[in-house]
Amino acid sequence: MRKALILGAVVLLGAYTLPTIAAACTVVFTDAERTPAAQQRRAAEAVERAVVIVDAEVVRPYMRGQQKALLKAYRVHKGPLQATYEVDAPTSCNRAFEVVGERVRVLLSGGPEVYFDDDVGLARQVDRLLKSDRRKDWPYLAGLPAEATP
Repeated sequence: MRKALILGAVVLLGAYTLPTIAAACTVVFTDAERTPAAQQRRAAEAVERAVVIVDAEVVRPYMRGQQKALLKAYRVHKGPLQATYEVDAPTSCNRAFEVVGERVRVLLSGGPEVYFDDDVGLARQVDRLLKSDRRKDWPYLAGLPAEATP
């Protein structure tokens, strides 16, 4: 009886966590790709590839299958000047923007109606290329209102 109970708990736990694990986005870099020069090169390629680079605030959260996120622009570093950008997250590799009020600096692809996050995980290198430190120019602390002009 005890074995059956433990086995049932393991199966239930596995069924609950497996879809989450399987949906994760994984990027693997070799040692050569982790060097500062390689990171700077990847950041430069991402900036070049981006259709839009914007400092924005999440004003409508993403809800899978129901609505796309809406980002209110405060500073556009690259791309078309728009008051807002609608952003979808079709894969687990795309950021979903689920927290209203969150401030983000984001590299977007796609458009012009719907964009997609193209985050490369190299925030400091991207900031260096833009000559703008997001920690100073567009700070965000969870729980504090983001409404402010930069």
